[in-house]
Amino acid sequence: MVEDVDLLLRAVVRINVTDVKSLAVRSRVPQKFDVMQNYPNPFNGSTILRYKISERGYYSLRIIDATGRIVRTLVDQLSSPGQYQVSWNGLSEDGLDVPSGVYFGHFTGGGEEKTWKMILLR
Repeated sequence: MVEDVDLLLRAVVRINVTDVKSLAVRSRVPQKFDVMQNYPNPFNGSTILRYKISERGYYSLRIIDATGRIVRTLVDQLSSPGQYQVSWNGLSEDGLDVPSGVYFGHFTGGGEEKTWKMILLR
């Protein structure tokens, strides 16, 4: 009798652990902040920028030129946890083509910050 109860408890615990794992996979809430390298890089025309945030907060993603000037703001908003993707088409805030060169993506929010290099070829 005791052995039957023990087996039953182990089976219930095993099922619950499996359910929790499958819920975590389904939720797809990132466990940590991460910004991936833009793709393609170098690029001509447009490039994709992807990032993950694990907590609700105010986030910004800006494109900066080699002199430190903000060329374009792609994200500047309150965001919920999740995975995001934006593209940059090589245009400035004014809608003008920026010249070929080295640019930097700068992402901030949730107490995190990351900068990476991008190369635009026209």
